[in-house]
Amino acid sequence: MKIVYGRTIVTVDAKRRVLDDAASVIADGRILAVGDRRQIDADYPDVLERVGGSSFVVLPGLIDAHGHAGHSLIKTLGVNRPDIWMDVVTPFYFTRTTQEYWYADALLGALDRLGSGVTTSMSVMGSRPRADVPDWALAHARGYAEVGVADVIGLGPSGTPLPYRTEIPDGEGWRSKTSSLEEMIGVTEHVIDAVNRSREGLTHVFVTPFTIVPSLYPSGPSTPHQAVRLTAQDREHGAAVLALAARTGTRIHSDAFAGHVRLAMQDPETAILGPNVHLQHGIGLDAQEITMLAETGTHFSHAPGGLVDIASMMAQGIVVAATTDGCSPQRPYDLLLAARSVRDAQAVRHADPYLLPPGKLLEMITIDAATVMGMEAEIGSIEVGKRADLVLIDVEVPHLTPWWMPVHRLIGQATGRDVHTVLVAGEVLLEAGKPTRVDAGEVVAHAQAVAIEHVERAGLMTHLGEPGWGQVRRVFA
Repeated sequence: MKIVYGRTIVTVDAKRRVLDDAASVIADGRILAVGDRRQIDADYPDVLERVGGSSFVVLPGLIDAHGHAGHSLIKTLGVNRPDIWMDVVTPFYFTRTTQEYWYADALLGALDRLGSGVTTSMSVMGSRPRADVPDWALAHARGYAEVGVADVIGLGPSGTPLPYRTEIPDGEGWRSKTSSLEEMIGVTEHVIDAVNRSREGLTHVFVTPFTIVPSLYPSGPSTPHQAVRLTAQDREHGAAVLALAARTGTRIHSDAFAGHVRLAMQDPETAILGPNVHLQHGIGLDAQEITMLAETGTHFSHAPGGLVDIASMMAQGIVVAATTDGCSPQRPYDLLLAARSVRDAQAVRHADPYLLPPGKLLEMITIDAATVMGMEAEIGSIEVGKRADLVLIDVEVPHLTPWWMPVHRLIGQATGRDVHTVLVAGEVLLEAGKPTRVDAGEVVAHAQAVAIEHVERAGLMTHLGEPGWGQVRRVFA
C-alpha cells in the first residue's frame, strides 16, 4: 500500500473534481481512496510508502490512442520529402527489419512515452501493420513489458495488393515471403492468443487493418469518383476482420479518410464500424460520413495536423480522443503538446478561439481516450476501484507559476518533459524523470546502434539530409 500526495489532484472523475491538498491511497495496483490529505493521513496512519508532496499536481495517466511501433528508430527520416515519406518507410518496415529492431524500438518508444506521462499507449505495428509473422509484434510486446508501460498492440491485414510481399531474415541473408489475407488474420490471432490481456491486463492486442476499405488510397482522402463501388475483396477483408474481433473478444482500430466510411456503408454487414471500433485521422470526412460514424456508434481519434471537423463529431455524440500519431514523421510522443496542437488547428479551421477549452482537451487525453479504447471502467480518471495509473508534475517551476487555474495552467503551459513521477498499476515506473526498471542510457545507446545498422542496410542514409538553411520553402539542388 502507498499514498500519493499532491498540492492538487485533478481527478477527471464523473464530477470532474479538482482537489487541493489531497491524497490518493493505492493498494494492489488499484485506487482505494481519494480525498483530503488530512483525512487520508488520519484513516491510513500506518502506510509507510509515500509519493509526491505539496509541490506536485496529480493527474490520471495520459492515454495515447494512436501511435506507431517502428517509428521511434526512424523519426524524422525522410522528412525533407514529406510527399514520399510513406514510400520510404513502408518498404523499410517490410524488407529490412529484424526482431532486434522491433525490440529496440519498443524500449525506446516506451521510455519516450513514459517520460511524457503516457501510461497506456496504442502502437500500430509499422505504417502498414506488419502481420506476416508474429515475431515483430512479440518483440515489441517484450520491450514495453520491460519498461512497464501499458501497451495496446495494433496488428492486422496490411491492405492490398494481396498477397503481400515481405522479406524476413534467413541466416545471414533475407528471403522473400508472401502473405494472404487469411495468413495475416492467422498471425494476428496467434499474437492475440500469446499476449492479449497478459501482464494482468497491461498488454492488449487490437485487430488493426491498415484501413477499413483496402481498395481505396490508404493514406489520404479519396474523391467521389475514386470511392464509387465496394469490391468483393473489400467485403472479404471487412468480414474477416469483424469475425476475428468477435472470435477473440478484441476491439478494432483502423484508419479512415474521406470516402472510406461512405463506401464501407454500402455493405453494413462487412463495414468496419461500430461501438467496438475507433478510427484515426478522418481527413476529408464530410458531414454525411460524420453522421454515419455517429449512427453506428463508432469512436474516433485525432492527431495534430489533420483538419477534421471534430467539433461536429462531438456535437453528434461521437467520442473523440486526441493522439500523438507518434512519431510519424516528426510528431513527438507528447500528448500535452498534441492536445494543444489539436485545439489550435480547430480554432483556425472554424475561426473560433472558444473551441476545445482546457477541460475538454484534458478529457480527450484521459477519460475520452479511455472510452475510445473501451477501457473507461479501468483507466482514464482517478476514482476508487480504477487502476492506479497516475502522473505527477512538479509545479514549482517558473513556467507553471503562479499555481492557479490548474487545468488551464497544465493544458496551456506544461509539456511532457515536466513529468516528474509516473505510476502504472500502482508501481512507480518513473521517479524524478528517471525510469526505475531499465537503464535509460543503455536503452538509448542500443537504439542508436540498431537504428544506424538498419538504415545503412536499407540504403536510406541519403534521406538524412541537411536542414535547409536560409530557405523559406524547401528547394533541392
